[in-house]
Amino acid sequence: MTSMSAAQILEVAAVRWLSLSALAVLIGMLVLDVAILPPGAPELAGARRRLRRWIGAAVVVLAAASVGELILRARTMSGGGFALALSVVPLVLTRTHFGLIWMARLATLGVLLGLSPASGRALRLIALVLAFGVALSTSLTGHAADWGDVTVTAVVDWGHVLAASAWAGGLVGLTVLARAERNAWPPILFASVVRRFSTLAGLCLLVVVGSGLHNVWWQLSAPSQLWTTEYGRVLAIKLLVVLALIGLGAVNRYALIPRLDGARRPAGFLQSAFGRIAASGLDSASVSSRLTTNVAREALLALVVLACTALLGEFSPARQVHKPMHHMETGQADDR
Repeated sequence: MTSMSAAQILEVAAVRWLSLSALAVLIGMLVLDVAILPPGAPELAGARRRLRRWIGAAVVVLAAASVGELILRARTMSGGGFALALSVVPLVLTRTHFGLIWMARLATLGVLLGLSPASGRALRLIALVLAFGVALSTSLTGHAADWGDVTVTAVVDWGHVLAASAWAGGLVGLTVLARAERNAWPPILFASVVRRFSTLAGLCLLVVVGSGLHNVWWQLSAPSQLWTTEYGRVLAIKLLVVLALIGLGAVNRYALIPRLDGARRPAGFLQSAFGRIAASGLDSASVSSRLTTNVAREALLALVVLACTALLGEFSPARQVHKPMHHMETGQADDR
């Protein structure tokens, strides 16, 4: 465990969770706008406006959380209270690796805030690329950069952050749109949107699982550390929540989505099995309502996963407890 008290760990983790959640909403809703909502559909004009408002709010929250992370990091580095932390902020910004990454992050968020009201597709694509850059700043100030910025581990972690953010934030965005707009959309349009997102979620799952296994192998030196170390125990909880998220997503993908328009029926072993469990006897309207509820549950589970991720950042990985790190500052790489 780090030298911080339990209360300080929870305080830092709460701010980091807010930052990760805002980043997920930013990336997920941009992905929904750019890649999931069918272009040219007039029924989606209201949904796109709603997404732009959420994107702008996510940028503001992410900027505020980033300021909070900076102050808390300065407090940890100075070893004093908030007054001392504020006095050393200029040094943190100009003399540390974390500070340099932080300034680039805030500048990028400023540009994103200016782009958030934009309705042009080209500008939204630019905003998405900039959001990917903000995600990179997360990887470059966490455990993945302990051995340097330009490493396989840092790149893999960046892919993990991008996939997890698109998945989790997309679930939040789809929940918002489904609850506010679903009844105003033609059933075939709603079915198209959720099918496209389900495909994206499947791709994100592959990246998350692959990069997650790499990270687990890199951070743990033995399976027993999943229950014998603080880092491992939090990681184990995170993995269990991810399994629950995958299970709920499988119900949606194989039982509910194939029945949305009332014309398609489950085919194949998985569809038939899940259909008997979760969607037997439901008409298309009931399926749509249950799917919306399940997506909201998925979004909630995804936020719990992000909370576990935020807490993991405050513990030294088990492999590093017994091995000197290239650089360390209370379990995170940010003082180079």
